[in-house]
Amino acid sequence: MGTSPNSPAAIRAWHILATLYLACLSWMLLTPDPWILLGDTGDRLAEQVERTLADHFQHAAAFALLAILAQLALRDTRAGRFPIRTAMLLAYASTTEAAQSLIPNRHFEWSDLAANLAGLAVGMLLGRLLPGSAEPPGG
Repeated sequence: MGTSPNSPAAIRAWHILATLYLACLSWMLLTPDPWILLGDTGDRLAEQVERTLADHFQHAAAFALLAILAQLALRDTRAGRFPIRTAMLLAYASTTEAAQSLIPNRHFEWSDLAANLAGLAVGMLLGRLLPGSAEPPGG
């Protein structure tokens, strides 16, 4: 017998997972060298990624997952209402990209911001299709 997707235990698990993911994503977006965990291989990989569209796909995928986790974790809260959740995600995507201009070895890119926003849009659409993710009345 499975646990309901709307049970308190399931929602608590989504809260924890979303918070951990947000912390990891923030570190990746705001550290001067997120590839440092891979050592010298990370430097070579970072150079290759920067020369291709892979960087933009990474941004889009990361923000799509964030939007899905936000839908699941916040669905029974006031912050989970679509306009509020959308505003929070847009603010996070914009702020983290803008903050990169203040971090050594990082820089703001309009194309990264566009990829962040595209990922949010895809994730928000996919998140609404998940079982148990229906908006509460008035949301």
